[in-house]
Amino acid sequence: MAGVFGTGGPVQRGTRLPFRNIGSQLLKLEETAVLAWFPDGGEFSGTGENPEMDAGVSRSRVLNNAPLLSGKPDFAPFLPMMTAHELFGFMSPKLANEILEWTFKEDKQTYKVALHSVAAARKVRPVYLERQQRTQRHAGMAAAFARPMLEQAAANLLRTWLTKAQTGLLTDFLDALELKHEKGVVEELPGSVEDAKLNGAVNTLLEKHPQENVAVYLNAFNSMNETSWANLDALLKNDDRLQLHG
Repeated sequence: MAGVFGTGGPVQRGTRLPFRNIGSQLLKLEETAVLAWFPDGGEFSGTGENPEMDAGVSRSRVLNNAPLLSGKPDFAPFLPMMTAHELFGFMSPKLANEILEWTFKEDKQTYKVALHSVAAARKVRPVYLERQQRTQRHAGMAAAFARPMLEQAAANLLRTWLTKAQTGLLTDFLDALELKHEKGVVEELPGSVEDAKLNGAVNTLLEKHPQENVAVYLNAFNSMNETSWANLDALLKNDDRLQLHG
């Protein structure tokens, strides 16, 4: 779905980093026991603690120590974009449940696909999940969508919710950028946008829509499109208003 969503921004210090299967680039914080592998597969190790791989690893163990180490800069610029499953890992349980509730009531086919994806990942029959109370089922589904193996299903669920339930959010952003669109969808995004125009569009969204919804949308926009805007990427990494705190 071209032009709905572009390339990612991780969260700011003090928030949690869902475990990434990372692997190529080693960042070593001298004088500490903390090691982190970024950005495409590997491991996180700390001071003898076991990483919380399902719920997320504390990113602050890396970022909060960085300024203390021989004047080293913040490591946020090295972190890759947030994927759909990471967005589910970072968003609040309240918003995850809202997304699943909306899908359950308004888009039965998408909900069925989502439920069957979770059932397959958990190696249970869909009827097992269907018999659970909805609050319990949705909590389990949200946790499942935070795992890398369900990235495609998580992305499909997010796209559907954003394009159908959050149309006003999408159109406000694109209108503020003066980009032609059809109910929040554009055929082709420009290679860049002016800083002033982008900042104004972000301010407009935060004035009119819930902060967490805006942060999820802009991260999705930035990671699900082929076109990447460097200034949006920088905002997602550095603007406190666009961080997800779970």
